[in-house]
Amino acid sequence: MPLLEKQKQRAGNPSVKSCNGGAPLAYPVDIFARLWAVDRLQRLGISHFFHQEIKWLLDHVKSVWAETGVFSGRYSQFCDIDDTSMGVRLLKMHGYNVDPNVL
Repeated sequence: MPLLEKQKQRAGNPSVKSCNGGAPLAYPVDIFARLWAVDRLQRLGISHFFHQEIKWLLDHVKSVWAETGVFSGRYSQFCDIDDTSMGVRLLKMHGYNVDPNVL
């Protein structure tokens, strides 16, 4: 594919459009967003209003969990300590079977 065609195709990507023509550092960030949403609901003291939503969010995180943890997006082959530690804490807190030795 010629370079011009690649650039046109890349420019049409919604993630590139949202970054003013650049590419985001990590995309998608679905794991990061779900973990931090649950954390914020708990810290605000309003998580008891969102039991079903929290279960749905954490079920998704658990479904993409790897032996080495998680990263910010479901398609990533990498893991980081930040998202993994938040995942371990929240998943354990909500009764999921997660090995904390992943950290």
